[in-house]
Amino acid sequence: MTRPRAMGHGGVTLLELLMVLAIIGILAALGISSYLRWAQRAQVDAAVAEVQRIVTQAKARVRTTNQDITLRVDTAARTITLIQAAGYSAVFPVGASSLGLCQRTVVGGSETCTATTTVTLKAPFGTLATDLLFTVSLPSVSRDAYLLGPTALLKVVTP
Repeated sequence: MTRPRAMGHGGVTLLELLMVLAIIGILAALGISSYLRWAQRAQVDAAVAEVQRIVTQAKARVRTTNQDITLRVDTAARTITLIQAAGYSAVFPVGASSLGLCQRTVVGGSETCTATTTVTLKAPFGTLATDLLFTVSLPSVSRDAYLLGPTALLKVVTP
């Protein structure tokens, strides 16, 4: 034999429901900021990967054509242009709010970086005369990609 429920004891009170909604709101607010930081880091990482892909393509083109290729960085348009004497030219957008390039030199343990917009990869292997530093950033996240001289090896660093 079952006992009938007393009136008013079945279900959830309005106060309990509001407490659950408040807890969910607090957790969502904390999660949103983490998600936004993660999304910006992912976007900067994708932009650095694009720079790496462009440099790899330039090196491959130097090796296949045995001709120098010039990388031109347009910081205002945030693009990298590859130009070769044989009439080849290609423009690649980089998905970041800021893109910079400088020639890096280390003398006596101190590093200097001279801003530049143009650099040439030399035939036959796509080597560089100096190290380069690409800086790719969004408003709150930045990545540095070092393109190391003779080998033109790309190394990404989180500042």
